[in-house]
Amino acid sequence: MVLHTQASYPIGHTITGKYWLDLHEDDLHWNLSEMGWAKAAWSNLFGPWVMGAAMFMQDARGKFNPIETLEMLHKYPISTLCAPPTAYRMLVLDEPMAYMKANPPKALRHCVGAGEPLNPEVIKAS
Repeated sequence: MVLHTQASYPIGHTITGKYWLDLHEDDLHWNLSEMGWAKAAWSNLFGPWVMGAAMFMQDARGKFNPIETLEMLHKYPISTLCAPPTAYRMLVLDEPMAYMKANPPKALRHCVGAGEPLNPEVIKAS
């Protein structure tokens, strides 16, 4: 048997938190992935944890609602967001974009996506 502390795994996620999620100690990070996915461990736990950032959690059930997501971004000082590209595609539709113009995010400064390609049209819309 080999003694192993598992300390290297979260330490390795310093790169996740610092360079991909761009997290700092004063950030409030929101990851839209379900808690049962490995993505939740990377973006909800290890990345923010090693950077000293807080994690925003919402008990959202059912179908993704872009207006509800924008309400959370407007109401709370969420500074970084990780969402699947499908969510970003829904956020830049006409109704959500009109809502966001009237109710801008309170503190959002950095967004990332994972799991599928992000269309150039979505990037340009932001």
